[in-house]
Amino acid sequence: VEPFKYDPFQRDAYLTSSFGENRGTRYHAGIDYSTQMEEGWAIFAPENGFIKEIKVSPFGYGKVMFYEGQSGKTWVFAHQSSFTPDVENLVRQKQYATQSNDVSIKPNTRFRKGDTLTFSGSTGIGNPHLHLEVRLNKDEITSPCQVGVKCLDTIAPQIFGVAVWQGNELALTTDEALRSGCVETPVKNEFNLSMAIKIADYSREPKENPMAIRRLELWRYDNKIYSKVMDTLSYKKMLDIRNELLWGEEADTAGDWHYINAKLGPISTYRLEVEDFSGHVIRREFNFHKSCKNNGTFVLTKNQNTPLYTFLSKSMLDIFRCES
Repeated sequence: VEPFKYDPFQRDAYLTSSFGENRGTRYHAGIDYSTQMEEGWAIFAPENGFIKEIKVSPFGYGKVMFYEGQSGKTWVFAHQSSFTPDVENLVRQKQYATQSNDVSIKPNTRFRKGDTLTFSGSTGIGNPHLHLEVRLNKDEITSPCQVGVKCLDTIAPQIFGVAVWQGNELALTTDEALRSGCVETPVKNEFNLSMAIKIADYSREPKENPMAIRRLELWRYDNKIYSKVMDTLSYKKMLDIRNELLWGEEADTAGDWHYINAKLGPISTYRLEVEDFSGHVIRREFNFHKSCKNNGTFVLTKNQNTPLYTFLSKSMLDIFRCES
């Protein structure tokens, strides 16, 4: 059987947001495609199926289609500019009948795989783009990239730096030092160290849209001691983001702090693996040292002027930097 493959536009469209991105209070439930600031790109049906529901609103998802395929998946196409003429007529009829812009209809219109299904736009919020979700049931959603959807991303993930701390002692290491196999520890030969890594992924140059990563794993020698894979999400567990991410910036600032929830000892060799949703993998092998000779100044971005980490709603602030 041929593996399922789906290109929503049947033309190149780069990712601008990935599945599972940090949105401050929740994860991003789908993926976003750039439509080059244009509206009206035709979107084709991913499989045989029918329109389960259409919702229209000036806010949120804007004009959104819920399309149920024969596989049982529900495909969500948000921020549309318009639908096919017969569906548009049904929407207008409902709007006139209810004297309301915000309407919901269930047309049950059937489509075959590859039919023109809907048209991209910018309704609801943001610039012209397509937000695409794949829902498995009422609670579970999956990364479209993991079920055969084309996810155009040409750049491997980027590590901005590493933070290691014990109590109130903190050391920051740049990726340049990490590439040479060195991570600074604030204490000498003492257990247990805490560690967070700041990472972002980009789909293309210029690097304007920092995205999330699919997989983060840490190995001590040949033993995997930490693994996080973002292939599925649960709406019921969206608030788990507060337990998994550490950040001291706004949600749209480049990169997220990922807390490594594992016991870390100072005298070991570690291997870090980071993968994006298109399968690009970067690896770093390192040891902890009191200092790294090629460790430069850690670049703090945008509005962040001191490292602030929150974990389990408890904050650890680099107080000694508050001299002024």
